Amino acid sequence: MSEKDLYVPIKDYFSDVLAFNFNIDINCYVTDQVIPQEILNVSKSVQEVENQYNYKPDLMFYIPSSNEIGIIEVKDDPLNLNDIYQAKRYSEIIEADYSFLISDNNFLNDDDQLIKN
Repeated sequence: MSEKDLYVPIKDYFSDVLAFNFNIDINCYVTDQVIPQEILNVSKSVQEVENQYNYKPDLMFYIPSSNEIGIIEVKDDPLNLNDIYQAKRYSEIIEADYSFLISDNNFLNDDDQLIKN
């Protein structure tokens, strides 16, 4: 299964299951190609990042009731420290309220040991 194959199930999970469980609206979008205007309107930093750096997380979501945004980075390989850094970088640059790094694999053994220590 490729990384892109995971986008829609994850998007649907956030928009449907998490939204239902937390009793809030969550508008989740696949953003690896384009960030929707709804999210660009929420945060000036997202607009600046898209225009200046062309950074686009795999998915982003918007919670209208609290005017918060989040990023979701998806990986189809075992996670490594670079993946954490990429998600953290996106989160900080975009000034996201929430950040998720999701994979259908665990960390590489060497990185797992570094994280646990």
